[in-house]
Amino acid sequence: AIDVRLPLMGQQENAPDGGCLASYYASDPHRADRLAAVAEKVLRGADPANLPFQYPLTYRLVLNRRTAAALGIALPPELLLRADRVIE
Repeated sequence: AIDVRLPLMGQQENAPDGGCLASYYASDPHRADRLAAVAEKVLRGADPANLPFQYPLTYRLVLNRRTAAALGIALPPELLLRADRVIE
């Protein structure tokens, strides 16, 4: 992506470690527990159509300043402050 000057954004925590400009992803340590609770309800006869959709509880932002510099992109200070992790 850097060769063709194309900024990429990933959806996994480690995407910027591999050179992506950024990653914004759901970070819910209890996701598996919540999924298991829904599965149990369905297995006990609940209609999935009547169960509420559950959104992730938290999201995380990871930025890669090296990639930004290589692409000639200036990351705003406000964005850097909001990031959960910045790769220098």
